[in-house]
Amino acid sequence: MAGTVHHAKFDRLFDILDVTGDGYLTQEDFDAIVHQVVSAPHGSPEGPRAQALRDAATRFWTGIGEHAEVDEVGRVSREAFRAALDEAFLRVGRFDELLDPAAEAWFALYDTDEDGRVSHREYELFHQSLGRPAAGVDAGFRTIDVDGDGYLTLDEFRAIVHQYYTSDDPDAPGNWLFGAI
Repeated sequence: MAGTVHHAKFDRLFDILDVTGDGYLTQEDFDAIVHQVVSAPHGSPEGPRAQALRDAATRFWTGIGEHAEVDEVGRVSREAFRAALDEAFLRVGRFDELLDPAAEAWFALYDTDEDGRVSHREYELFHQSLGRPAAGVDAGFRTIDVDGDGYLTLDEFRAIVHQYYTSDDPDAPGNWLFGAI
């Protein structure tokens, strides 16, 4: 069951995804955030990496909708989103099915030089494309770069994403995925 730390992280994700800022998530919010990310200076709205991200976002939205209370116009409130993530990731164990493809797609998109690693600069691009503040990016990267080599591999990124969504430890490095909680 989700605790305080989970709620803080789930709320941060909700705020990132609620592109319209209306307090609800919709398919349009997901489409808008994906368009925002793939249209960032490092990306391209076309191509296999952009399509992989679109597909992963659709899978995530559809899967969350299976666990969320969706209102009559297709919106999910913050509370319903929290409950859906709690159910899907912490109780039912659908993390790998619903979010691992998204982690892979995000990683591929931000590995701009395609060397199999995400550098500090590429991580900064990740934050910029989400409209996240630059403050905290350095500390965040240093924290999630657990081995301190200056890069994240796909396996490291997957582990951090998994930790972000499943760990209730307030000191877990994964908490810094989108900045400090």
